[in-house]
Amino acid sequence: MDLHTAIDLYCERSTTDLFAEPLNLITNLAFIAAAAAADRAQRRILHSRRSGPTFLILLLIAIGIGSALFHSFATRWAMFADILPIQVFIISFLWLWTRFVLINSAGTALSGGVLSTLACAAFLVASARIATALQGLPLNGSEGYVGAWIALLLLAVYDLRRFQRRWLLTAVVLFSVSLTARSVDAPLCESLPLGTHFLWHLLNGGVTYLVVAAYIHATGTSIASSISSSDRQADTAQE
Repeated sequence: MDLHTAIDLYCERSTTDLFAEPLNLITNLAFIAAAAAADRAQRRILHSRRSGPTFLILLLIAIGIGSALFHSFATRWAMFADILPIQVFIISFLWLWTRFVLINSAGTALSGGVLSTLACAAFLVASARIATALQGLPLNGSEGYVGAWIALLLLAVYDLRRFQRRWLLTAVVLFSVSLTARSVDAPLCESLPLGTHFLWHLLNGGVTYLVVAAYIHATGTSIASSISSSDRQADTAQE
């Protein structure tokens, strides 16, 4: 495998120059902005930086950098730098959400870490099967993200039933539009020379902020519940 093989996937690139995709390059700042906003939310709500949210925030920065590298160099190694942080972010969010939000609220006696790991493994298998089933459709490679969209939709529906929050549901809506923008980039090349891939970056900046913010709020709720429970136990003991 030649890691320096040139890859041309999007409308905006018409040459092999380093800055042949200026719009696709600069819109990766959306992920950096999402990371900064999520970090502010973490410090405001949790009053400190915690490992789970901080890891997701660092991954947002890695996504922005990796995608910027790909839209600059457009080589196979840059493609890996683009894809890997995205996949790690998806799996990390799914693991953290199932471990510290879904499983905690269910009160299961089984190991949360084991169940979360099994959920992630099931997601990877299902997502791969979905992507395989959709191959051949004119999705411009977006079939690899349909599994993530379905998983986020399921989490959003369940979260809405419990807390009536709309963070994840809004993320699903934005993700639907961003997937569409990514998919139609190639078919619309003739009429839109700049393409629509830049919308994938801008909208997913919003998607990633919303899911991290949702996790931060859920973590804050869990901490508040734990403190309240401890206070009640202390009051009972004093009585």
